[in-house]
Amino acid sequence: MKPFLFRVGILAFLFPLVSALNASEQLQLETAIYVFKNSDFHAVDLPGAPSASEHHGILIPSPATIRFDQVALALDGSHYAWNGGDTPPQQFSLIAAPSVPMTAGQPVSLVSSVPSQYLERLADGRLQVREIPAESPDAPHCKLTFAVSAEPGATPRLILACNLDVATVSARENIPGVALEVGKPLIARFKEDLQFPARADRWSALLLKAPNGSDYSLLLLLKLSPAPTQPRQLTKVADYHLKTERFGAAAVADGNYVYVIAGQNSGGILSDIERFDIRTHEITKLTDGLIPRHHLGAAIVGGKIYVLGGQGYRLPEASRFENTVEIYEIESGKITHGAPMPTPRAYFATALWSGKIYAIGGTHGDMLAMGETNRTAIYDPTTNAWTEGLPMPTARATKAVVTPDGIVVIGGYRGPAVSVGLKTVECFVPSKNQWFSLPDLDRPVGADSAAGLENFVFLFGNFDPADEILAYDLTTHTSRVVTNGFAAASQSTAVALDGLIYVIGGTGGGGQQRTDRNAMDDIQVFALTPTASH
Repeated sequence: MKPFLFRVGILAFLFPLVSALNASEQLQLETAIYVFKNSDFHAVDLPGAPSASEHHGILIPSPATIRFDQVALALDGSHYAWNGGDTPPQQFSLIAAPSVPMTAGQPVSLVSSVPSQYLERLADGRLQVREIPAESPDAPHCKLTFAVSAEPGATPRLILACNLDVATVSARENIPGVALEVGKPLIARFKEDLQFPARADRWSALLLKAPNGSDYSLLLLLKLSPAPTQPRQLTKVADYHLKTERFGAAAVADGNYVYVIAGQNSGGILSDIERFDIRTHEITKLTDGLIPRHHLGAAIVGGKIYVLGGQGYRLPEASRFENTVEIYEIESGKITHGAPMPTPRAYFATALWSGKIYAIGGTHGDMLAMGETNRTAIYDPTTNAWTEGLPMPTARATKAVVTPDGIVVIGGYRGPAVSVGLKTVECFVPSKNQWFSLPDLDRPVGADSAAGLENFVFLFGNFDPADEILAYDLTTHTSRVVTNGFAAASQSTAVALDGLIYVIGGTGGGGQQRTDRNAMDDIQVFALTPTASH
């Protein structure tokens, strides 16, 4: 009797990233899954396997040779062979050979099931064909869920976990007077969790022994490798325009919209919010009722936009910076006030982490004593209260990008040399309440905007030159310049949404153009695209 042939599907479940691995690391799990009937073999030699095991699953790492009577399966690093060739003997039916991408902490499942027909004797003695559908829990099935993580230690190892949910045929109901195996299948089931070290680019064999006298066993061949990658480059893919040109604005993104808040142009300081629909590319002005301010911070939480700090005309003559917090409710258009910032400031980094808004660094003081700070203030919208956070190591006016590992604060400037910029890169990890210094940028960058995409932070513009994009790789901690159609801009704002970066406004270049406040209305859209092959 031939073994069952299973239909295969792949399900992916998103879980939090495992912090011990780089969040951007992509892996590839290659598998070959065979089913064989136990009665086809009298003896199976599993090298290095225990003579008795409390588990149904036995792992054989490479290099090894597994013998099923006269059948030899050789595992030799990145290759395997059946009796010296590529074709398995007829006793082994290949039910799946998928190659699936994996990321640390994101389990993937290989799901196999099969409908089963059988003959049932009716009360009048006739035999009738019955079917157990594939989706029935009584059907033979195999669900294998894999997840990769890191084993802690001085030299972390990759651990591949396998959750087994298997039901195989163990026997048939006996139909009196019928010698053939035609009765209803009896199912043997088992569920187990196995964990074993995964050696990169090397095949291992996992034998799932038949439980409770089952007719069939499963043989899995597994190899975990770095996923093949195609070189990608940042490319400008579209260009749209605001209703009003501006620089020194703030931007937030949520759902299908990018919200552009306040800023400044040659006509003065702005008090509006423009909304950009990423589907229709329509621009809508939502309000003109904010306190006029520029070089401010903003975050969106629960359908509300929180507008923080900045500079504006309404301030007392001796002061230069705002501490006001305005809350714009998107659905109703209502504007209310939150608790003021502990330190009035502008040009600070804003980040949203676990529902709390971080205001990091920036410029503060009055007309006679203005300078940069390293203070971190944390606002909780649920309590409308500020708390003091751990100070950033380097006082500066700067930008921040939220990554899976923490808040990366990158570049910026510190007076009085405000047109020079900084190379400094630091990361705050909230779970550890600790700042970490990362390798510097390869050049000073200020008056820029910043946004993250995949494992990169992109910095758009600079004091001079203003037409550069600097890409900082969070994996290698190196940086390089890209241009790719970027229209020169200083003091723009940038936000990432659905795999695209929107760079908004700015002043049209550096040097004298920046001094002349040549505000822009551009919405420059960038994406990571495959590098053209030659």
